Amino acid sequence: MDANKTTAATIALVIGSLFFSKMSFAVHSTIEDATQLKNRIIYQQSPIHELENPIKKSIVLPVSRGFDQQKTCLCWSYAFFNALETLYLSRHPGESLELSRGTMQFLNLEDRINLKITGAEDHLDPGRYKNCWAEGGTPLSAAYIMNQSGALPYNDYHDVISPPDYANMYYRIFADGTTSAQQKATSDSLLPAYFGYNIPTRTYFNKQWLSRSDFVKQIMPEGKWTTYAISKNNKDYTGPGLDPDARRSEQTHFVSKKKFLKKMNRSLENGHPIIYSNDHHVILIYGADYNDKNEIVRFYIKDSYERLGYFYKSDFKKTMDELMEITLLE
Repeated sequence: MDANKTTAATIALVIGSLFFSKMSFAVHSTIEDATQLKNRIIYQQSPIHELENPIKKSIVLPVSRGFDQQKTCLCWSYAFFNALETLYLSRHPGESLELSRGTMQFLNLEDRINLKITGAEDHLDPGRYKNCWAEGGTPLSAAYIMNQSGALPYNDYHDVISPPDYANMYYRIFADGTTSAQQKATSDSLLPAYFGYNIPTRTYFNKQWLSRSDFVKQIMPEGKWTTYAISKNNKDYTGPGLDPDARRSEQTHFVSKKKFLKKMNRSLENGHPIIYSNDHHVILIYGADYNDKNEIVRFYIKDSYERLGYFYKSDFKKTMDELMEITLLE
């Protein structure tokens, strides 16, 4: 690459970094953030709009009941679990699946602590990561944690602790002068104490006893979870995840708007929901209504706050205006 091209590429990278550094996904995922998103994207029904966009086709995937994330910042895992439950219901009509959000809260904190102990990442310092602190994450984080540590049905463990308060545990684990082995031993002791008791190692599912990992193998659909965003230059490339709560060098695939919309349509047509992220909240798209041009008019949304109403419809254009990333099963 010649000097001019190198300079141009460097400038483009810097500009892109400045642009995306202003985006802050799910760092403060609260009821206020979810309310703000809903108010911005909700579909407002009007006779004129209905006449201009008559619905000719609908795709509506099955959904599990709503689960309230309360005062946690686990919207990313709630949305991921909602997606898994929808996928399971689509593949197994008449059956039921509800995943333990409390188990994910435990495993997420354990994962964040282990990352700091090993020196891989540090997303724990209460002085820096306030509010959501250790609970920020992405759908890809949820997939990784499940594949590494397993999961449980909802009734196998208590619900999430709300609001969480991990600071005292942090200072005890990472006391000055402690070794990584001491930190790990303290963590293994304090986590069950904080959550009340340890998470079970096995579960009874589909008439058989399974380890947490084997349970995940039974419920996790085939395919790969991939995160997409619309590129600003209309070109395809892969870069670091936009969410500052992302871990383990998670990657986002940037594609043209045309390709992005095609992927959204194809996902729903294949019976796969869409995990949608804006700059402060993550929700599930489990269906859409289409006009006579086969264009999406509105989405079917599943949220994770009971006070908001778990289910509502969002306007297509407004939803796209607030969009940052989507995560799909492909």
